[in-house]
Amino acid sequence: MKRFPSASYGAASKSRLQNLLILVLAAVIAIGFLVETQRAADTIHFLHLQNDDATTLRNNNPSSSRSSHTNSLDTSLDDPLPYPQEIWAGGYDIQPSRSALVQTIRQNLTPTNISELASLCGRVLYDSLTHSVVAHGLDDWVFVSTGDIKEMWIRDSAVQMAIYLKQMHRRPAVRRLLEGTLRAQAYFTIQDPYANSFYDEWKDIDTRSKEERRLGRGGWTGTRNYELDSVDTWTIEQRHEELSTYRYVELDRDGKGSKTGYTGMTWTGFRPSDDPTTYGYSIPSNIYAAGALERVLELNKRVWKDKNLETGSQKLLHGIETGINEYGIVEVENGVKIYAYEVDGLGGKETQMDDANIPSLLSIPLLGWSGYDPRIYANTRKRLFNAKTSDFYFRGHEIEGLGSPHTAQGMVWTLAVVTRALTAPIGIDVAVGAATTAAHKGDSHAGDADNSIFDEDGIKEIVTQLRYLLKMQCGTGSMHESVHVDHLSRCSRPVFHWADAAAVTAIEALLDIDCDKEAEKIRLEKIVEREREEPLPDDDVEGSDEAKDGGGGGYVENPLFYETLEAHVSRDKPSNALIEDLPQEFNGKSLGMKHHSGDFRRTK
Repeated sequence: MKRFPSASYGAASKSRLQNLLILVLAAVIAIGFLVETQRAADTIHFLHLQNDDATTLRNNNPSSSRSSHTNSLDTSLDDPLPYPQEIWAGGYDIQPSRSALVQTIRQNLTPTNISELASLCGRVLYDSLTHSVVAHGLDDWVFVSTGDIKEMWIRDSAVQMAIYLKQMHRRPAVRRLLEGTLRAQAYFTIQDPYANSFYDEWKDIDTRSKEERRLGRGGWTGTRNYELDSVDTWTIEQRHEELSTYRYVELDRDGKGSKTGYTGMTWTGFRPSDDPTTYGYSIPSNIYAAGALERVLELNKRVWKDKNLETGSQKLLHGIETGINEYGIVEVENGVKIYAYEVDGLGGKETQMDDANIPSLLSIPLLGWSGYDPRIYANTRKRLFNAKTSDFYFRGHEIEGLGSPHTAQGMVWTLAVVTRALTAPIGIDVAVGAATTAAHKGDSHAGDADNSIFDEDGIKEIVTQLRYLLKMQCGTGSMHESVHVDHLSRCSRPVFHWADAAAVTAIEALLDIDCDKEAEKIRLEKIVEREREEPLPDDDVEGSDEAKDGGGGGYVENPLFYETLEAHVSRDKPSNALIEDLPQEFNGKSLGMKHHSGDFRRTK
């Protein structure tokens, strides 16, 4: 049985732009600016600094000037980004001392609602870290399964781990786990740029069944539904008809997919929820790619300083943005302009749906692309919550929202509920923060909770979605892929950590709840419960009568006597080779430590 190599496997050759971009892979997905393998530590350091700074707010005016992609001036790592960060990496910046938005939302929830949301956030914050993460060696590479499916999805794992960026100052061990995750993502993507999920250990292809081999599974590859997860493929798939060698049995034309024309955008075979595309060019996925390339360019300017990467990324970004604006914006009834969900460059377009999985049309403001048009987005969003113009909008007695063709009729996705809350039209660009909400209104009293500066319907929409999260736990205390609009016990995906991460993001951002504090409180309570089941003999107990458990004999010891949260992260035993390399592995330069030491169905 082959195992994953150590962190010293080396970087791809810099002779080709694609080999450079492949190692910046997860910029496609969630953390936003991800990295070459040997640059993981510097990038984590950079992200940590950015998390400590206020995000630069972008003016809602679509005609406002944008930062030049060709600016070659060096910028300090400590300066805020000129582009919006995506939501998962901390792009929604709210300071409670001056945020009227948080106060207004809280005023529209009951104390019980707020307490239950805080508890939910505390329960699920570290669930992925302690149940679905396995760190290998000295955290040199980290496998992050999606939850109930024991495979690592590139996009899912980035979101799952991105929510821990802001916890690094409290939990230094998290930093090393994030670096190991980046190494794993980079390595996996190099193995198969068209795969979207990977196994935790190499599997001999000759032992796979005929059907598995036909689906491209084996080696490290778990599933090969190409979803635009790998930068290495983007330039090739701009000219899918002429250059692509990707084929998949579920696609038309002998696996090539429906016919497409050149647009400048990059082609994808599958939607984020693993269903085949109808028209080839996913507008939300290309918007996500555009935002990722903006961050790649900025990170390259500040950290990597690679001219070939800069030139190639600028060209790719220009093509994708041109395609979005020329082909992705379409007219519907009464000449209203919206973003289509998919187009083919030949006149075909999908305007009657959105898929709840991310990237989606609903999530456009959260994806970190500075070029989207808020007015066109507003038109698009309005149509999504109307059954006449949105085929997967479901309303029931308990909840309502967006579903997906990937799940049954009437199933609303948690990701869509969270996304709806984070994009509610409240009078400012909620996706990039509300720290200076009042400033947008010309009000110097930014800290006052003045409800009048917010759109009442928008606030109501946020509050409704937060209450839905409490209703969508299916009796497990955590989030799931989807829940039926009339029968809250009917859920898909018993363990779906991306949904957990999404809930954490919304609760922290919209209510300014310290989910780490809530998680620690719950963790210590569980230690007390565990140790009460195995009390010490009386003659082994030291301390006063105050230590006695007033309820049932025995003693309750101080939970701080016991293990830390980090002790619950699963790890392999380090090999002798890794221990021998310890001094090199842990020197400050290599780590980049410049300033800091129910009714479930299997679906995916």
